[in-house]
Amino acid sequence: MRFTLFKTPAHRVFNYIPRYYDEKKERRENLEKTTEYVPGQRIRGGMRHGLIDYRKTGNKYQRIRVIIILITIGLLFLVAYLSVKYFSLLWQT
Repeated sequence: MRFTLFKTPAHRVFNYIPRYYDEKKERRENLEKTTEYVPGQRIRGGMRHGLIDYRKTGNKYQRIRVIIILITIGLLFLVAYLSVKYFSLLWQT
């Protein structure tokens, strides 16, 4: 037997019941209960909304990409200009 000064506490058990709320699942279930099934309705609406979302986010990311590229090119020209100016001053003296 080992002798210890401090006794480790016993394992505690709690009556914890995890609860998870999925808002999307809840909306989907309510929508299925309240609406009738019409063939092709979800396909047409889904494609239309998907195309609209793609256009909105695609343009946003494309603008950001163009801005980053222009800033990078501008910085490269600035570095090239300053290095030529600095090195030309070194060669003259």
